[in-house]
Amino acid sequence: MREFWNTPLGKDIIVVLIIKLIAIFAIWWFFFRPIGEHHPLDAAQMSVSILGKQQQSGVKPIVNPPSEDKESLK
Repeated sequence: MREFWNTPLGKDIIVVLIIKLIAIFAIWWFFFRPIGEHHPLDAAQMSVSILGKQQQSGVKPIVNPPSEDKESLK
């Protein structure tokens, strides 16, 4: 390792590697590090966060009649 450090190319390679490691750590620190304790969301919290607050509307869903009623309609 000492022979590698004593050559000019070896010094350049080691310096560049150290700078890259510092840059990767800085990117991780700013964008990916955990901030505080986060608990996982359950299904209800996830649906509220994606869909927003569910509102009751006056519209009733259309229900298909049972098969017996379909035969009487023919």
